[in-house]
Amino acid sequence: MAKARGRLLRGSFGAVEVAEGKVAFQEEKGIIGKRLVTITEFPIAAATSTSLEANQPPYRQFKRLSVTYEKDGEEAEEVFFSQEDGALEAIKEIIDADIDRRNVELQRDLAEQRRVREAHVHQLTLVLELLDHVFQILFHLEGEPKWGPMKRNLTEAGLIIYEMKELAVIAPLNYDANGLAAAVNQRLADGIKEECYAIISIVDRDAERLAYVKEATRGFDLELHEIFVKSYLLLWDLRMGDHLGDVVDEEELDKFMTYINRLEGHVVSNHCIQGLNRIRSLYLLDGISPHFDRIRLLLHQCLNSLVE
Repeated sequence: MAKARGRLLRGSFGAVEVAEGKVAFQEEKGIIGKRLVTITEFPIAAATSTSLEANQPPYRQFKRLSVTYEKDGEEAEEVFFSQEDGALEAIKEIIDADIDRRNVELQRDLAEQRRVREAHVHQLTLVLELLDHVFQILFHLEGEPKWGPMKRNLTEAGLIIYEMKELAVIAPLNYDANGLAAAVNQRLADGIKEECYAIISIVDRDAERLAYVKEATRGFDLELHEIFVKSYLLLWDLRMGDHLGDVVDEEELDKFMTYINRLEGHVVSNHCIQGLNRIRSLYLLDGISPHFDRIRLLLHQCLNSLVE
């Protein structure tokens, strides 16, 4: 507790006091039975800055204590003048210590949120890269199977799954490349397709599950996981349809654009929003293939912008 007597800015006598987690500015009332009446009071936790200066108008013989604080979402200020230098310094020290403590906590909290966000973005990037390799394996099966490139994709997929489990951001992690590896090593085309689609299905289900996790994840919106995965799956699905000579599925294309629109509602990066606008400007009814690499790159750039 600390208290100083002096003058309010309006000229009346009064006091400023810090006690029980609050800052109170008081005005002296009464002629005979004088008493102090609190005219302004706020929690120390609302204070944002202080200053203590000498030789300030209108009472140059006093020291001027200024305290800014948050009031109803806006910044407010209270000023008090006193010749009780030690008491003013004690009040300022108490308020400043609380401000410093909150700033340290805020920086620690922001750093933790950034760490969580970076970990989730890394994990999500790995999920998208896993889908790249799984779909490329399916592409290598078409026509004359390309076993060499397929094995390279399999190796990369296995490394990605291992890294995802080591990162352990999202649990449980149900991906496993053992069945796919066995099918590729035995060159079982039907088995390869079955294992690839099993991994794709798990990725899809996990994205839906995570979007409805009730526990808040500080630093990352889990709905973004679903949006990125769903849009990426649809992008590859449309690309696969092109590769097989199918007519563009307008319903699937509409779903893809719906996810692009949803994504814009969750990001703040201007660079990302510009990329999404470029995707929307593309004419895709004649096929996704000519634009596939560009769209894929824009989605990855948008994902990376989440940690900027």
